[in-house]
Amino acid sequence: MVVTNAIGDATFEVVTTTVETKRQARILKKITTPMAVDPVFEKLFLSGGSMPNSSAARTAKGRAAEKAFYASSSQTPAEREQLLIEALRENPGDKVLWNLLGRIMLNRQDRIGGLICFRNALRLDKNYEFALANLAMAYDGMGWHDLAYGAAIVAYGMAKNDWCVKESMKILEAK
Repeated sequence: MVVTNAIGDATFEVVTTTVETKRQARILKKITTPMAVDPVFEKLFLSGGSMPNSSAARTAKGRAAEKAFYASSSQTPAEREQLLIEALRENPGDKVLWNLLGRIMLNRQDRIGGLICFRNALRLDKNYEFALANLAMAYDGMGWHDLAYGAAIVAYGMAKNDWCVKESMKILEAK
């Protein structure tokens, strides 16, 4: 109780504040929304390249995404990345698309994202020389020089493409 506004000698105003607390129990239920498709691409990416995957033939969307990657058009890197992601959502078994997505991620300094993409490409084909050379570059960019050196040795030993040989050699000569 609080006394406020004293009036005269004997009259005063009393203000009483009452707080009422109510308790309610509610049962919460988890609601899940089924998806139309299984998000395999997302699962593979979030697994860090450790989830098994199987190789699949290139789709029309995959060919278009690869063409857009190499084209010197007005598409931004973000638009090219989105095309690759959409193609990989349709066909997560395309090693070339994983490698190209990794290249885009490396170019925007997302080395961990690039590393994950290269690991996914190598899950599909452990002898894929472009993914091996790019993996070595990702390791080197992260400062993991011993891993970069090891990946570069493997890439150099398997490489038939001049670009793969040259990029692997850069890492090997830096040691």
